[in-house]
Amino acid sequence: MVYVMSDLHGYPLEKFLAFLKKSGFTEKDFLVIIGDVIDRGSDGARILEWIIEQDNVELLLGNHELMMLKCEFAFMEINEGTVQSITSEKMRSLKNWAKNGAEPTLTGLSKLPREKLLRIVEYLKGCSYYEDVKIGNRRFVLVHGGLPDYRKGKPLDRYDPYNLVWHRPSLDEVYDGDFTVILGHTPTWHYGDRYKGRMIKTKSWINIDTGVAFGLDPMLLRLDDMQAFYIK
Repeated sequence: MVYVMSDLHGYPLEKFLAFLKKSGFTEKDFLVIIGDVIDRGSDGARILEWIIEQDNVELLLGNHELMMLKCEFAFMEINEGTVQSITSEKMRSLKNWAKNGAEPTLTGLSKLPREKLLRIVEYLKGCSYYEDVKIGNRRFVLVHGGLPDYRKGKPLDRYDPYNLVWHRPSLDEVYDGDFTVILGHTPTWHYGDRYKGRMIKTKSWINIDTGVAFGLDPMLLRLDDMQAFYIK
């Protein structure tokens, strides 16, 4: 079975693992996390540590992982106990990450042994922006933000990576390909209170970001039968 979830944003690791187990996820299944496991909450670094130890879990890049990679200079120096000159461009990147909830992640990363920190960085640098998955007769495109400037037949590798993780589709945005897009990035309550804490399913895309960054719980979607799991 293939499961997907998105936007854990430092959700408590033990609570996350208990949710997976309760939902029936086992080592025989496969989980794709569609970006943003870090920032805002306290356990982002711990979740990253857990992910890289799993053979049946894949992380796709979200905008928060991209911000982290752009600020590699910061947490590496904190970890090493050194400070080097910071350019104005680096300072802008750090300020942008900071205003998006970087502090808990920086704190967690700074406590890791250098070898673990390097392993996490290399893992993230190897992560993809999207995944094209076929299960039975259904095709899914997994991507953090959506498909901006969509054009039917346009290869996925022709989309701008930055826009793939920052895009926020409107409810009437349609992708008329032979696939369903599974995305996160925009908390579903952003589209109206009736969606708070629940996934949104349109004609061509499904949003599974249920608002962990704002104190709500994550959800899990099993693609084989489209069953949604929520924390009750």
